[in-house]
Amino acid sequence: MDKPDTEQKNIKIMKTIKTYFPVLMVLLFMGIGILSAQPEKNQDKYFNTLIRTDEGENLNDIPLSTTAVASETLFQKLVKTTFSNDEEERVNDIPFNTRKIAEQHLSQKAINSVFVEKDEAYINDIPPVILKAMKAYQQKLLANTADK
Repeated sequence: MDKPDTEQKNIKIMKTIKTYFPVLMVLLFMGIGILSAQPEKNQDKYFNTLIRTDEGENLNDIPLSTTAVASETLFQKLVKTTFSNDEEERVNDIPFNTRKIAEQHLSQKAINSVFVEKDEAYINDIPPVILKAMKAYQQKLLANTADK
């Protein structure tokens, strides 16, 4: 008498599994798809740990583009791994502060590539007659504003 009851229960359990298993699989894949379509929620935490080399260094104060920051930190990590303390002590030709010099050079190079200063050489290209006329016009404007 016990065997048919357990067989009936097993058959009932198998029918429920056959019924609900595809539904659960569809829901699982939909959930994975939804979560993978929203990477920006977790990306900030992961990217900040990659960018910040020191806790005291705040890269958000400098408005650099993301690629420049990423390449700069990559180069800094490469410099730190290639110029280790052991190599600096063994090789006498390399100065003791090679790592700091390389980091400063690379960070300055990245900053210069992002912040391009305007050339003021175009002022020298203006003929002197026009420069005199511009100065006279500025003085006339100053005189008019001083009179008012």
